[in-house]
Amino acid sequence: MIRHLQGLGTTGPTNPIDPELTRPAVGAWLVLIVTVAVALRALLFVLGPALEMERAAVDPSALALSHHMVESGRFARSFEDGHGPATLAAVNLIRGQVGQLEPYDAHGLRPETHDVPMYAALLAAVEIAALPQHVILGLQALLAAGTVLLVYGLARRLFDAPMPAMLAAVLVAVHPVFIMAPNLLLPVSLATFLLAAGLYLTAPKPTRTAWGSTFGGLAFGAAALAAPFAVLAGPVMAVWMLLTSPRGRTLLAAGLMLIASLVPPAVWMLRNHQAGLGFRLAGAPTIEAYFGAAAEVRQRLAEPPITPAEAVNLQLASLQEQASVDHDVYALMEHDAARTLIDHPQQTAEVLAARAAALFTGASTDWMYAVFGLTYEPTDPLRSVLTGDLTLSQQTDRAGAWLTLGQRMINTALAIVSLVALVILAWRRRFGALLLLAGALAYLVLASLVTPTDLLRLPVIAIQAVLIASLLTDPPPRRAPKPKKPRKKRIARSFDKSTDEDPPETAPAPTGRPI
Repeated sequence: MIRHLQGLGTTGPTNPIDPELTRPAVGAWLVLIVTVAVALRALLFVLGPALEMERAAVDPSALALSHHMVESGRFARSFEDGHGPATLAAVNLIRGQVGQLEPYDAHGLRPETHDVPMYAALLAAVEIAALPQHVILGLQALLAAGTVLLVYGLARRLFDAPMPAMLAAVLVAVHPVFIMAPNLLLPVSLATFLLAAGLYLTAPKPTRTAWGSTFGGLAFGAAALAAPFAVLAGPVMAVWMLLTSPRGRTLLAAGLMLIASLVPPAVWMLRNHQAGLGFRLAGAPTIEAYFGAAAEVRQRLAEPPITPAEAVNLQLASLQEQASVDHDVYALMEHDAARTLIDHPQQTAEVLAARAAALFTGASTDWMYAVFGLTYEPTDPLRSVLTGDLTLSQQTDRAGAWLTLGQRMINTALAIVSLVALVILAWRRRFGALLLLAGALAYLVLASLVTPTDLLRLPVIAIQAVLIASLLTDPPPRRAPKPKKPRKKRIARSFDKSTDEDPPETAPAPTGRPI
């Protein structure tokens, strides 16, 4: 793959900044970057999950669901697994009261409709192969290395230069969140790899093929089965393809990509409909929108002010009042959340801005603490560092405050530089890349209304890396002044003075006899 990526569409020296950077040199640098990426993730693994695998299991339900897939061949939850998050448990209680909850079978299993199955299937494959759970983290480290290469390939195809592409790869390889994520049992590494694969296969216009677009669409569809927020990535990408290259060949490629991206989620939505959820990909986005974004809007509207927990309780009480046998509980939540967000645009904009700030400048310190087996309680990092006022008295809290502050500073710097890169892309008239990258960031910001921001941070950082890499591209050549169109010369007959005068009239020949 490295050999394929290192010379996309080029031969010999390709970089206008460094003409000596030939294809073999690019390949050597790529090998070094990937090696560093794997080594950093392996080092964190040795210091954390290798000592105690429980440190990686931040979501125990994923292991339980994968175990049931191995034992029964079903994506299901048992009595012993509990009801998951507290909000899901409350929704299931209401659905049970009105007779809409999926029943348990004779083996104590109930079809799982809250999550999507791709990541549990990956865990089940490792268990079927009788391999230790540590292998899962190794696979995720390889997926992270693959994401580094895919980000390089995407930047190379967008900007046609190796140096910017290598900068994007370096940013993804060494970013702390990208190093932590593969050492946790979370679907975000898998989803980010699949999204990067879809972008790499479908974005470049010169090398776009029908097969590449089809496989890119399948990658988008698989990403939706790993993280529901990716379900609209294929349709959005198809719109971008048609806007940037409205040709017959592009229409065919966009159509194939769109169909391929919708087939996997459509199959799973049909399964959920048969299980009793309706034609929905998963229940998690609906619950997040209702008890998350809509509850935050309600909190901002409340007089006197209320706490977030009180806003969630108000949402739950409203749902209990509306729930009945004749009304689907998930449909009620979707309708109420949409109405709340649409009817209060100012508060919705405030919620969206707050979530965007958390997405671009927030930290994932809880992930780092989980890797090292520590308990993290969030604090105000700047206040903790400057004043020493810590929530807890353990020394790890002070380290956590410094760690959180450092991550926020890194992410804030990336966000600022990315904004500058967007402006420069517009100035350089690279409107195709600008529309793709800005549109991807806007899509992820909107997805934060139905998805926790921690699960969106990896794709955001990958897009920012490509944006920042665009700063190393050459500015466009100055447009040469257009030559003035020559004025049409009037065709005028110019004669000499002698020719301007009419010739003298000759006397008519005598007709009679001379006198």
